[in-house]
Amino acid sequence: MVTIRVVLIALAALSLASLCLLVLADEAEEPKQADWRVLAKLSAQFVGDFDSQGKFTRGGGAYMGAYRAWKTAFVPFWAEFRKRYGDTWESVEKHFSGLDKPKGVPQPIAYVFRTASRVDVDKHESQMAAWAEKYAKQQHASWKRMYDQDHENVEVMMRQADRSAAFMKLAARLNPAGDYAAGIQAGNEAVEKTLPKYMAQLKDKTWPAPNASFEGADTPDALAAAALAFLRAHPDWTAPEFDDTHVPVVAVVSGDGWKVSKTDWLTGTPLQYSIQMLVAFTGEKHADLAYCYAMEFYTAQGAGVKQALPFAYANSRQFECYRMLREKLPE
Repeated sequence: MVTIRVVLIALAALSLASLCLLVLADEAEEPKQADWRVLAKLSAQFVGDFDSQGKFTRGGGAYMGAYRAWKTAFVPFWAEFRKRYGDTWESVEKHFSGLDKPKGVPQPIAYVFRTASRVDVDKHESQMAAWAEKYAKQQHASWKRMYDQDHENVEVMMRQADRSAAFMKLAARLNPAGDYAAGIQAGNEAVEKTLPKYMAQLKDKTWPAPNASFEGADTPDALAAAALAFLRAHPDWTAPEFDDTHVPVVAVVSGDGWKVSKTDWLTGTPLQYSIQMLVAFTGEKHADLAYCYAMEFYTAQGAGVKQALPFAYANSRQFECYRMLREKLPE
């Protein structure tokens, strides 16, 4: 029998952490085993990446892009799978009885088939519309409380207004038969009311100099360059607060030195150090804005680790981010 290498490449991101799904069947893999493998990947993808309100609201545009790519792959494949092997477990069992699991796939075919059978794309999109509407209303309510109090944190208010408008519009796209006009209008009005004060504050924001109190083995310039290199090499550093692409462009040391971030619980010996930095990113949606994140950069973890480069890990500190004009960033 002529062996065939099967390559399935999704048209776009199938995962929030990966921009494609690549399934390579083993050289000697039976066609049925290849189908088993692909269905296991696609059904697990749905459960792991999309069947969660939290991932939906945090992911925003990245979630929707990944979902559309997954749907593009799953819907025709699932239809073809049922055409080949049947719609019921009894029928599928006859085709796969006695067949070994594909290499690297721990789930039995019964589990894979039943997991895929529970995926209802239309129902899920209705659920996403409900999630979007609920989240938009929550964001608008939070915005209104701050607006009524004339709160000084206009950055947060602007984000709430933006999300209120954007998620209500998303609900309308997911459920065209729904009535979201009032919610969309409320979100748009929140944006209009907040924008003038926000733009005034934006013009006053400047990029800081390195912390003058910094002490450490590496220079602030070396740390900044290393931070940018690390982020470019690890684009999945964290889940961004702003729904846009993130290209790191400028970094500056904001902490006064390396701090112990992890110790041996028994001896108290330092096992990892970290340093605080501010990093600016550019995106695609707003040519005139930069996204600024307070971030923590970490050494490797282990006994005898030094308070020095290289970085092994990085993340942003939740909610400690803001936007500023790109023109205010250093060259």
